[in-house]
Amino acid sequence: MVTDTVDPKQIEADLEALAAEEQKNKGVLKFKSNEILDGLWLGDINSMHLHHQMKKEGITHVLSFLDTKPANTPEHPLEQEIIAVPDVIESDLYTFFIKTSAYISAARSSNSGGVLVHWYVIFPSTTRHN
Repeated sequence: MVTDTVDPKQIEADLEALAAEEQKNKGVLKFKSNEILDGLWLGDINSMHLHHQMKKEGITHVLSFLDTKPANTPEHPLEQEIIAVPDVIESDLYTFFIKTSAYISAARSSNSGGVLVHWYVIFPSTTRHN
């Protein structure tokens, strides 16, 4: 009979290392966006502020579902469309589909770059579909 042996000291060391890494990164913005189609990214509000990562990914347009404007920088100016709608599950986003679809299509077909669509948060199950 084959059994896996678990070293409790190794588990404890691994957990301590994970906790230390988490503490080190506390307060650090991370790019939490997924490319769901070529040139179309879905993400959270923090991703919008990471201009270096957006530039690396070729994102030049932002579609925001909120009431704020991004902090553009001369190094990475952004085109932005803002849809003023509360970030709650009850919001009726269907009424914005024609307008937002046109914005996304125009940005993706202009060969100028990709589009980041974001709210304040993103659900972790978002993945790329081919």
